Amino acid sequence: MIRQATEKDIDAIAATYEELFDREDAEGTTTNWQRGGYPTRKVPEEFVPKGAMWVLEDEGRVCASVLLNHAQGPGYDTADWEVPARDDQVLVIHTLVVAPSAARKGYGSQMLAFAEDWGRENGCVSCRIDTWIDNEPAKTFYLRHGYRISGSAHVLHWGVIDEEQVFLEKKL
Repeated sequence: MIRQATEKDIDAIAATYEELFDREDAEGTTTNWQRGGYPTRKVPEEFVPKGAMWVLEDEGRVCASVLLNHAQGPGYDTADWEVPARDDQVLVIHTLVVAPSAARKGYGSQMLAFAEDWGRENGCVSCRIDTWIDNEPAKTFYLRHGYRISGSAHVLHWGVIDEEQVFLEKKL
């Protein structure tokens, strides 16, 4: 079940980040995220009270989370967006995380479909997302779901991670 996150979910959301970092410490990073840098517990602490975070719960366990808003970060203004839209017509997906122990169950696809439906229901005409340029699993995932690469830029991601990002978009 996908539902809006509540303050009771903050610990569980943060735990999925830590589980991902543990896996990346053991197997190598695909996200380029940094433990203690981004994402941290501060993400759900800031955005859950704003009603901007959603969780996928299975048998009482938070298995995935996502932050949805209209905030296009650094570099978005350089992309070659296919869909012209005002900021309030653009759904931006941030920090879509599936706990590694819950991987390969379709939860990422379910969260993405939910986000796109949410965007349509809220007047958005475009869905946009960014990822580290070397995050091949994420790029492949989004391309498989109908997104197109719209550009790239060197940014300071969330003011913490100095990286080259690729920007993807899907018309809703």
